[in-house]
Amino acid sequence: MDSQSDDLTRAVEQLAAADTAEALREAHRHVRRQLRAARAAEQLGPLAQTYRAAMRLWDAQKAEGISLEERQRGLEQSLRAAWPQTREWHYLCSACDDYGLVMAQCPGGEARTCGRPRVHTADNSTWPCSRPHTYGWPCSCPAGARFRSQPKPEPTDFHAAGKSKPTRIGR
Repeated sequence: MDSQSDDLTRAVEQLAAADTAEALREAHRHVRRQLRAARAAEQLGPLAQTYRAAMRLWDAQKAEGISLEERQRGLEQSLRAAWPQTREWHYLCSACDDYGLVMAQCPGGEARTCGRPRVHTADNSTWPCSRPHTYGWPCSCPAGARFRSQPKPEPTDFHAAGKSKPTRIGR
């Protein structure tokens, strides 16, 4: 442990051992000082430092009466400049944007366009979609494989699973 965490530990122990109101107040002040020192010593990354500075600037601009849109624009520019740069994203599938589901909107009502099955009632009539909603279906690209239905396992798969050597003995 480093000295700063030792100081904080001692301050907390002093707070726990306080038996009078005055001792409790003093111990609490000491813990607060130690916490402030520990937090100030934290090493923040460039994005966190930029965010803290941007929030201080945000508060100052708000006090000066600068509009919300102008403050948001400045915050966005600051964060974009400090955001970690990674490789440019290249979409492999434009149909699903590499998510795996092709999304669509159903307007609802009788003129529905979604692929959801209608709900059959006892008299074999159907209910249309009652309100607009978003729906999706698995894409044909590799990303859509996780949304496609998987074949049910064969009974032999379960037998083979039980024949493996146990790795841990139960209680």
